[in-house]
Amino acid sequence: MRHRRKARELAVQALYYMDMRQNASHEALDLFEFCVPPEKKSHEFFRALVLGVLENRPALDEHLEQFSEHWKVERMACVDRNIMRIAAYEMLFLTDIPPKVSINEAIELGKFFGTDESGAFINGILDGIHNAWLQRTVAARPDRRIAVPRIMPRETPVRPPAADDGRESYARVQGRPGLIRRRGRSDRKPSPAAEASAAFPPDPETEQGKPDR
Repeated sequence: MRHRRKARELAVQALYYMDMRQNASHEALDLFEFCVPPEKKSHEFFRALVLGVLENRPALDEHLEQFSEHWKVERMACVDRNIMRIAAYEMLFLTDIPPKVSINEAIELGKFFGTDESGAFINGILDGIHNAWLQRTVAARPDRRIAVPRIMPRETPVRPPAADDGRESYARVQGRPGLIRRRGRSDRKPSPAAEASAAFPPDPETEQGKPDR
């Protein structure tokens, strides 16, 4: 389905963004969604993938290293490892997505976001995890669930600070999806009263009274 492909693409970008910033927090995810708002149809699946990977990343990374022939996860390309985290999460934690679909989607994402070697590299590791899962040497998680439950638990969204509270704020750049401009108090347009005051400064004699004669 097209909206699931779009959700996977955004999930790769969100995880890459948080991985590079070394900030796997809900605030970082909320800021990403503020800059690149997901489509309504893909939003639930997008959040299910991102939050699922973040909550289970140590276990996912252990499987990636196990089948990567002496590659440490931190040495893998950031794009490749996050694509594989998503696919491994789908295979081991979700019940309504066939493993072959997860692998094929990951290969296509690797070709789109990664290098010429990404597709083969991703395929080799995920195929190893899948074969081990079929042979029961890698167990599916006991808390497996469908990709998008009927009621998705939500955290209270953390929005960027308001423009008039003295702190930095963020604004989307019109006509440039995904691009934001950081602004602080110095960037804001002064009020009409402040502009008039700067253009016509008060007369010192008026302010201090007439001088003695």
